[in-house]
Amino acid sequence: QAITAADMLTLKSLHAKRISLAPLREPALLRLLLYPLFNGTSSARTSRADRLTLVQVLAHAAVEDDDDERSAVEEALHLVVEVVNRVSLQTLAADIARVVPLLDMQPVACGMLLWTHSCLTSPQLA
Repeated sequence: QAITAADMLTLKSLHAKRISLAPLREPALLRLLLYPLFNGTSSARTSRADRLTLVQVLAHAAVEDDDDERSAVEEALHLVVEVVNRVSLQTLAADIARVVPLLDMQPVACGMLLWTHSCLTSPQLA
């Protein structure tokens, strides 16, 4: 399954209304939200606006009560999504150094695991 355009509109609406998104922490739902951001093949096809919405929704679902912490999760997700979408051997060491401190944030860690799995199971590696 994948997130549809209608799903994206619903997520934007829920996020704008500041409704609790804690149910999105359910692993199956979390994976659906992370997949368009961290799957090597689909992340390139996800629009910038949809990536922004997904990052905001993931941060809101991860942290509901603390605006500063939610902003930190959102910034971390933006950084990590940027890193995985432009993986380059020239910047790999610097990128790893930037990502490792962020792995204590659940959406970042789950996204990186999904991205690693995507890379390791890619037909290009076979």
